[in-house]
Amino acid sequence: MMKKLALILVLVLCITGFSQSFAAFADTSTHNPIASSEDDLSDPAVIYDNGYYYNVEDNNFPGRSNPTLRIWKADTLQGLYTEGDIRDIPLPTNLVNFWAPEIYHFNNKWYLTFSAEPTDNSKERCTYVMESDTSDVFGTYTVKANNLQGIDWQIYHRADGTYWGLTADWHNGDSIKIVEMANPYTVSGSYVPIVTTTQAWEQQHNNWVEGPFVFDRNGKIFMNYSSGGWDTDNYALGLMTFTGTASDRLDNASKWVKSSGPVFSSGSGYTGPGHNSIVKSPDGTEYWNVYHAHPYAGTLTRDILIKNWIGTQTVIRFLAALIPRILMCLPGLRHPLP
Repeated sequence: MMKKLALILVLVLCITGFSQSFAAFADTSTHNPIASSEDDLSDPAVIYDNGYYYNVEDNNFPGRSNPTLRIWKADTLQGLYTEGDIRDIPLPTNLVNFWAPEIYHFNNKWYLTFSAEPTDNSKERCTYVMESDTSDVFGTYTVKANNLQGIDWQIYHRADGTYWGLTADWHNGDSIKIVEMANPYTVSGSYVPIVTTTQAWEQQHNNWVEGPFVFDRNGKIFMNYSSGGWDTDNYALGLMTFTGTASDRLDNASKWVKSSGPVFSSGSGYTGPGHNSIVKSPDGTEYWNVYHAHPYAGTLTRDILIKNWIGTQTVIRFLAALIPRILMCLPGLRHPLP
């Protein structure tokens, strides 16, 4: 019995001793934040497409007479806000406010969505969709929709070719809905709630959920969302998992399963992480969580940060390096334990 306990203790020490190098491996050459609160950025919407990372932010500063969306393009995620190209895309002038833009590349066209308050109906928030006139992300755009229901839209292009819209309910704030689309700017189905405020952490700030982001991983479909109030230290990310098959419709609410509690919340130093996007590494083996968070408790300012969600190949490489280390520490493991 004592021999077994000793072997287990040595094994734990070997693995623990290796954990620091694993952590460094998982977050190689990243230096957070990648954009500071001085830049006045939030709600990162990062994608990777054909060798480049893209992000779009609202260039929405008090006193601006010409509203624009600002697009970033860079060949590294780390340098997205500092080393890439920047272009401002003009918006319709009849807007009181606009926020939470997203960028997409579908069928050789670029699309931008953003939440807005039109001046002629400032109490009714909605979503706009703009389509590029050419294949140039920095070219001109045309408004294709100006009154989609809800805010914080994301357009998800499923592997089967169908388009789906995800949106936060503006009127009550207590749900995130999904709707089928005929194309990236035309709704063709009915809005179906797939997230409601059923957990305590979702109810602590006026029963409000927002910022949906759907992504694929290992053949499964997931959705992050945010709750807790962006202006509080309680802001956090939740997770929904689609449990249906490839032939099941995404607006089948019973196929979406919610994780218990937030999956990403305040840690040491930074507080209130949320409203994120998930972007793959160029080789498709790693997933990066790009999000905003408060640099310290009690502030409304936000930094943009990135965190590696360890991919399959990372785990395989880690285990490949870990096993020889264990065998070196415990040569007795090559034979049956007594």
